[in-house]
Amino acid sequence: ASALSAVTLPDGQTSTTAEWMFGAANFAGLAVLHDRSLRTVGAFLLAHESIALINLLMFHDVTRDALLRLATGSVNVIGVPLCLAVGAAAVRRIHAEVEAARREIERVRTEEAVAAESHRRRRQRFAELSGTTVPLLEGLAGGSLRPEDPDVQRRCAIGAARMRRLFAEVDEVANPLLHELGYCADIADRKGVVVEL
Repeated sequence: ASALSAVTLPDGQTSTTAEWMFGAANFAGLAVLHDRSLRTVGAFLLAHESIALINLLMFHDVTRDALLRLATGSVNVIGVPLCLAVGAAAVRRIHAEVEAARREIERVRTEEAVAAESHRRRRQRFAELSGTTVPLLEGLAGGSLRPEDPDVQRRCAIGAARMRRLFAEVDEVANPLLHELGYCADIADRKGVVVEL
């Protein structure tokens, strides 16, 4: 539209009120490109200015007055939209940084909540484990429970598995599940079971 308007402009009317498109197309383009990068807006404004300059140089008499009108008009036609585009780019950058900071805060809060809940559950399970394992160990140490009794062996195996699970949760390893499975595979291997993990 800007190019068609420039080509149909009467001679001697460049950068005047008759060339209303020169001062309007820039803002229309800025409205369309408001969410684009500053480089894209700059390229559009440069193309818009180039159309006016090429039109003046190729299709009209190049006079000092025409060049001065183009130069002074260009300050408003290029300067104001460029300032708006710079402001919009700065606001977009600030918004992106705020969003990244908000996501990081949310991630940290979630990690803290998960850690607190995990710690609470571990303490609860430790208390439950103390209620079953301590009497078992006291019975073995005091002689009231016999190690060869199948029920005692089963209770010991269950208590040991619960302890391993509790200890595995606080292991500083890359993959706690693989760590625990490896330990179980080692126990099975010691009992003569062929295990492939």
